[in-house]
Amino acid sequence: MVKKSKQSVDPEDRTHDAVSATMSNRGFWCEDCKHFGDDLDSCKAFPDGIPMDLLTGDTRHTEPREGDHGIQFEAKEK
Repeated sequence: MVKKSKQSVDPEDRTHDAVSATMSNRGFWCEDCKHFGDDLDSCKAFPDGIPMDLLTGDTRHTEPREGDHGIQFEAKEK
């Protein structure tokens, strides 16, 4: 039997839960970028918060985008 986890009532927590679920289902591409921040939702391109479509992986940040300060995805050195 699979146990369902309790969903949060707080809207911010729900957003975090949705992003976490998406990341686990699709892979977390931002994590592979050398510009990714330690707080898990910002980076050098988007210091005030990564847009949801990028954070969830729906859109890849390989082309310039409004507000990205001229910074796009660059893979971390391994």
